[in-house]
Amino acid sequence: MKNLSKAILGSFGCLATLAVGFVLFLVLFSPFMDDAPDRGWTPLHHAAEKNDIDQINQILLQGGNVDAPDTSGCTPLWVAAAYGSLDAATVLVTNGANVNAETSGSGNPVARAAMNGHPRIVELLVQNGADIHGKYDRGYTMLHAAACGGSATCTEQALSYGADINARNSINQTPLYLAAAGGHTDVVKILLAHGANPNIPCDIGRHPHPIDVALERKHREIVKLLRQSAGEKE
Repeated sequence: MKNLSKAILGSFGCLATLAVGFVLFLVLFSPFMDDAPDRGWTPLHHAAEKNDIDQINQILLQGGNVDAPDTSGCTPLWVAAAYGSLDAATVLVTNGANVNAETSGSGNPVARAAMNGHPRIVELLVQNGADIHGKYDRGYTMLHAAACGGSATCTEQALSYGADINARNSINQTPLYLAAAGGHTDVVKILLAHGANPNIPCDIGRHPHPIDVALERKHREIVKLLRQSAGEKE
């Protein structure tokens, strides 16, 4: 009987864990789900998500607002950048979409494309005036976004455009810090190879340096890389 009770309680525990995980999934990823409630998307947002250029052209011919914001300020171009809809992004830019439109907490189109690992969209946006040096929410740059998202390709791309490798956000986190925190080993290697400073502290008291957060999160390969980098500088 005791074993049965334990089994039942264990099952409830697993279900509770799954339920909590599912709730967290909804909270974190609802901006990218078709049925996310109350986001205020227009038909143009949905067409951009689906990379449906025929629908986009039809909406624009009917007078649709190319820069229509949703409830977070995300434009159709931001959606295209987020989902990697290159054809949609091209049509929207051609029709005058604002490549530097900012949102309330979700970055601008080029930063979102870099974070999500869409280098061809990054290239399109930069060629059409996207500001790679500009800072958006909480002082993040495009390079911060690429490093945070773990995109080695977009990190290299941002550096090739002359991005500030040691740029700091509002709490003094560098791209290297974010890459170390996220466990993005390839990005850490790229940043160190291009001369990123691993000794710039941020405002997080318990682990202010990249190596501190890497140790705290048990990213052993990154810890090794950062220690080697520190050794070379001594």
